[in-house]
Amino acid sequence: MATKGGIEPGSLDRHITIEARAATDEVDGAGGPVEPWTTLATVWASKVDTEGRERYQAQQMASAVDTEWVIHYRADMDPELLDIPTLRRVMYAGRTHDIVHALHLGRREGIALLTLASTKVA
Repeated sequence: MATKGGIEPGSLDRHITIEARAATDEVDGAGGPVEPWTTLATVWASKVDTEGRERYQAQQMASAVDTEWVIHYRADMDPELLDIPTLRRVMYAGRTHDIVHALHLGRREGIALLTLASTKVA
């Protein structure tokens, strides 16, 4: 968790993978966008589950979890330089966490990533 003065020492206790997608206009055979995700970095982060809910969607039960991840500042994750929600995602414990918002913490001390992870329940 972040503090007013920066990131709390010892709070970065989760090892996450950040994946990147190239900004491209390429399309696949079906006319959809090509989304080749590659590993950008494996970093330490803190994890805070901010909300959990279940909903009935498209006649299937789906659960969603909103999570805030805090990482040390990285130039390749700077929300002022990149469209982070479009070009980056977080992988943790076998789940994909789509980034919906990214923001600076302090003066290049850290970055908070607000994510949404969904799984379908059979």
